[in-house]
Order: sequence, then C-alpha cells, then structure tokens
Amino acid sequence: MSAASSSTPLHPACNPLPTREELVAFLRHYALGELRDFQPGRRGRRGRLITDAGRFWLVGPGMTDPFLEALLEHLAGHGLPVPTVVRGHDGRWIRSLGEYPGALVRWPEGQHPQRLEPDACARVGDLLGRIHLAGLEFTQSRPPHRDHRWRRQSTDALAPDLTPEARTLLHEEIRFQGLYRHTDLPQGTIHGAPNRRRLVIDETGRVGLTGFGHASRCALLVDVAVAVNDCCIGSDGRLDRTLSAALLNAYHRLRPLRPIERGAWPVLLRLAALDGWLETLILGNDGTQARLQLETRIAEAAGLPRHWVG
Repeated sequence: MSAASSSTPLHPACNPLPTREELVAFLRHYALGELRDFQPGRRGRRGRLITDAGRFWLVGPGMTDPFLEALLEHLAGHGLPVPTVVRGHDGRWIRSLGEYPGALVRWPEGQHPQRLEPDACARVGDLLGRIHLAGLEFTQSRPPHRDHRWRRQSTDALAPDLTPEARTLLHEEIRFQGLYRHTDLPQGTIHGAPNRRRLVIDETGRVGLTGFGHASRCALLVDVAVAVNDCCIGSDGRLDRTLSAALLNAYHRLRPLRPIERGAWPVLLRLAALDGWLETLILGNDGTQARLQLETRIAEAAGLPRHWVG
C-alpha cells in the first residue's frame, strides 16, 4: 500500500527538488567549493549535497526554523554528536534556495544500524541521557508536532489506502492513547523520533543522532520509549530484555527515571509503535513490519513493565 500522495496539515505534499542552477547559486554563499553531486532524500527539497569540501545534508521546508537552529547549536556546544549548523559568508544558516528556504548541516559520521547489540544499545541510552541533560539548559520551546490531533488527522488522510482491519487498529489505538496526556511526567527538550533511521554508528562504535525535525518540549520518556521500541527488539519482534536493560540502565545513570514514569512506560511503548507505523505510511513505505510491531506491543502489554531499569 502506498501513502505517497497523501498529506496532512503537518505533513504537506513534497515540494519539488531543487535544480542544479538553484544549488549552484545557493553554494555561492559558502566557502565549500564546487557542487559535485546531489542525492535527493525521501521527502521534498532535502538530500545529501557533495562539494569540494565534503558531504553535507541539505534541509528544506519544515526543517529550517530558528528553534531548530538554536537547538542544534546548543547541543553541538555541549560536544554532542548531532548535526552541526553550516553558516554562509554572512553568518546566516537559513537562506533562499530558489523559491523555498534551505540550509546546510554536517551530519555525524557513521552508518544507520540494522540491529544493535547490548553495548550499542547502552551507547544509545547514554547519548539520549546527555542530550536530555543538555536540553535542560535550553531556553527555547515549541510544542510537539506528533500530538493526538496529528495522529487523528494522519489516519484520516491515510484511510483510503488502508484495509478495514488496518483502519480499525489505528482508530482503536488512537482512542486508547487519547486516554493519556503524560503532562505530569518530567518534561524537557526531546528529539522526538530517535529510531534506527536517525541513529548512526561510526567505525569506533560512537553513536550519533540525526533528523531533529520533530524536536520539541515534551515528556522526556517519549524519546526513551521510541529508542527502546525500535532498537531493543529480538528476532521475533518482541522486546529483548537484555537490550532494553542495557539502554535503560545507561540512560538512568545520567537522568534517573522516576516512579511516575514507570507507570506510563507501557503506554509510551505502544505510542512509539503507533507513531512509527504512521510515519512509515506517511513516507509511502510498506507498513507491514511497522504494523506488526504495534500489534506485538499490544499483545505483549502485560510483559512491558518488566522492560525497565535494573
């Protein structure tokens, strides 16, 4: 099934790719040499841009705003392996790229992992803990993109391309999630979607994190749930206790998890699976595995509380 043509207010249809002429004109504002190649990303006017100076990531509409600029600079200032802002001759990050805004970042080195071992899961937990602690000093804020309204609207937009069974499952899980708000949990600046698509691991095993477009102020545990849900799975699709313990214990050492968060933990693991399925469908990808992940979390609901620190 495909949802490539579907759009929601928070996920508009893709904008056209920049032309070579637009990219060449854009690069005149930087000391990066000549354009060598442009490899488009999955959505709109973004992708890998290669110049004489190396590889950069071009971001476009939806990823170019002062909040994100300030957050990336703040986290990089703490020495964290996140995308670094690339400024032009005039000191600006965001500028015109044809008729749309554009900006450049340099990603941390590494490859996206397919499967993580316990030591890698521990490094993911450690990185999330350091990002959350650094975020406590970050003064800017914006609400989450992925809220209850976004889930309802996304499901409505995707509905024509879904089977009746898939629509029912989405609606039932959204209804279930609507019973919870999580505003009483510890809040802070979160990444919003720290899954394997946005994690990179270099040759030394160092973990970096990309794709901060969903960053917002929200319950810190949301990030932890997304990471555990996607990184700590066994061959049967169920959560692996060894992997989840490695990630959670590493995170807990930096930002101790509170008793109130344990009560919300099973719900947030299901929420992470729900959002992962919606994201997959919105990107126009096959949602079979993502749907199975949600169904698995629902089926193992009684056992989810044991995936905790300790």
